[in-house]
Amino acid sequence: MDVTYDELIQNIEHWHAATPHEALAEAEERKQNKKFVGTTGSHFDVSAELTPVDIYCILKSKFGEPNGIQMLFKKKNDVDNLIHWAWELKYKNTYIHITGFFFHFSVLIKGSKDPKNDDQQKFLKAFLTLKKKVKPEIETVKSTLEKWLIFSNPYVQFSDMVEEIIDELEAEPKLKRIENRPARFTSSFQEDVTANSKHFADTFRRRITLKLIIPIWIESFINLIIFLCAKPSIRETEELTNFKISPWRNRLKNIHSMCMHVSKVDMSSEKIKQIEPLFKNRNRLLHGGIAPTITGKQMYFAQGHIPLLDENLYMTDFFHDISLHGLDVDELYNEVELARNFIAFMLELIEPKFVRMMLPILNDSTPGWDEKRKIAGQVIPKHIVDMFPVFDPISTEKEKS
Repeated sequence: MDVTYDELIQNIEHWHAATPHEALAEAEERKQNKKFVGTTGSHFDVSAELTPVDIYCILKSKFGEPNGIQMLFKKKNDVDNLIHWAWELKYKNTYIHITGFFFHFSVLIKGSKDPKNDDQQKFLKAFLTLKKKVKPEIETVKSTLEKWLIFSNPYVQFSDMVEEIIDELEAEPKLKRIENRPARFTSSFQEDVTANSKHFADTFRRRITLKLIIPIWIESFINLIIFLCAKPSIRETEELTNFKISPWRNRLKNIHSMCMHVSKVDMSSEKIKQIEPLFKNRNRLLHGGIAPTITGKQMYFAQGHIPLLDENLYMTDFFHDISLHGLDVDELYNEVELARNFIAFMLELIEPKFVRMMLPILNDSTPGWDEKRKIAGQVIPKHIVDMFPVFDPISTEKEKS
């Protein structure tokens, strides 16, 4: 490096964007020297007070559009990239590469040795000073950016939970029976009882969770439709807020009058009738309802104190049957299928063109919301890679024997 690190940082205002000719010449030099970008100079990540949006606005306001050679390989009009922006800058004969990834940005200064912590602080301080000097220009650049709010999509979260629990239930071993009268009360028998209790607790937890969230899953889909299709004239009103928390039947009955692109729901449809019991059972469980005639197991007593069962059961079967009443696996699978059928039924009531627009969001756990334009969209790629590859220098000398 022809200049010292201190001189480079002190003259940050004299940096300029490398011309295409300079950038290609520098890339060709690396190629001839068989060196990768990560080995040609010092490399460090910058965080703290300087965010990616800060550095992007500073660089664009001072040096124009990103001119790094990596931009040639970037997918156009797509966020699914490893490198999202890159500037190649120059001061005298020293090149500075500033590269933006998804969660951070990195700096590479060609020809310098690895900077010490105080050198990185000097870089940060210099850019913070520059940020103050070009504040109006930065605000101008920032005003051209789209502001999106990344939010959690409950429908996708519950969909994932349902699938995860189903996988667990399918892999779940059958509850082990414990003999009423073991031949010997051994430590092995005690271990079996303990293991059975743990197994039963896990089984109950999985099944009751699925039972409770299936109706919530359905409601999250209804509310997602309302969120995406609500008429602009009522989107910011208390009327819509109250509508979204009203009983599910009321939401379905009036969804066509509150939303665009959605046809009127036939409340007498078989698909509606099929999901009603799911909500009734959910409400009973949710409020701790007691229903002996529904969940109770029959037995008799003679003379008021002599217990008589009307079926032969293992002790574990007796108590498991009571606790797991209404939580039969096949019954739960059927409820999941009813929920899926209802979702398909609702999608058929939405204009096909709008359904195609909705599909990416229906599969996105963290979609985005543009508050200014009142639109939702998929703004984060499904697979994010956020790293800077650093390669070991390539040796051009043969190892001596």
